[in-house]
Amino acid sequence: MNFNYKAFAFLGFAVFLLSIPEARAQIMSMEAALEEKDLVAGSKKIDPAKGYIFVHGETRQMGTFLRQPNDKDLKGYEADWRKALDKARRRYPSQIAVWQQSVEVAKKLKQPPPSAPAAPTEETFRIGPIGPRLTTGFGPEYVFSKSKDPDYYSYLVEVEPGTYSYYGPVSIIPQGYFGTCYCMGSVKFEVKAGAITNLGNFLTSAPRLDDPSVTGKSKPGVMRIAGAFNVNKVDPLGSQAPLDFTLPASLKGYPARQPEFHGSGKVDNFFGITITRMPPIPGILGYDRDTVIDLNVATASPDPAAQPVQAVAPAEQPSGA
Repeated sequence: MNFNYKAFAFLGFAVFLLSIPEARAQIMSMEAALEEKDLVAGSKKIDPAKGYIFVHGETRQMGTFLRQPNDKDLKGYEADWRKALDKARRRYPSQIAVWQQSVEVAKKLKQPPPSAPAAPTEETFRIGPIGPRLTTGFGPEYVFSKSKDPDYYSYLVEVEPGTYSYYGPVSIIPQGYFGTCYCMGSVKFEVKAGAITNLGNFLTSAPRLDDPSVTGKSKPGVMRIAGAFNVNKVDPLGSQAPLDFTLPASLKGYPARQPEFHGSGKVDNFFGITITRMPPIPGILGYDRDTVIDLNVATASPDPAAQPVQAVAPAEQPSGA
């Protein structure tokens, strides 16, 4: 019997990560990653009820997308919150009993008594944020297709349809989350059911990496490194690859679309990692100090997670916007 080391390694990795509640959504996304050989062989199929995000570039990449919650998500989150609150309420009497014992011990030792545990209430009880439940990651492993000369790596992940923002070049390592969160500003786009949402190399090639509001006095290449896994192949600033939305031949028979990108506002740093913002993108994403500006205002839709959109006249646009 042939031993599948890849499957065994993934299983061990998955068991470890499932002990981290925020990691479960990412584990699911790893399972949802499609590889070209499986799609061609027919062992994996495009599900018309699901959405798909395609990304490619000159290096291996890693990244995370954050979906805006829908009614189903919010109801499920509330149900989990109430379940956890009920459990906390059931445990509270035993916590009080332990506290009372501690008070008696403190009296005998003539020490200040400990504070009583607060009763869990609807106003004060909290569970983890909903955001980590709505994340989907890609890379640097589980490549859809790759080639040499020219170097090319692509990723295809299955997701729930909805509105997504790019959370940043964030991935998971055994010690936890790794990467940089675009918590201070990014882009969002729609993913529709039954179609491949083709991002091409937009995430690394569209941002203005030479914008002084982003780079400051940083060394050349620093922002490109943040989005690339193989730092040895990072190009210096000013030599970004041109935008390319070409799909592999294996995907050209499937419904595909290029999304309309919009600026997306600030989000929480759920994982406690390094934060920054996506560099400005002409006609799409700009900044007025720390305010995110959706420059694609002609067809902009409301973003409940964003700050109020501010239209900026061309003559008033900040440098690099």
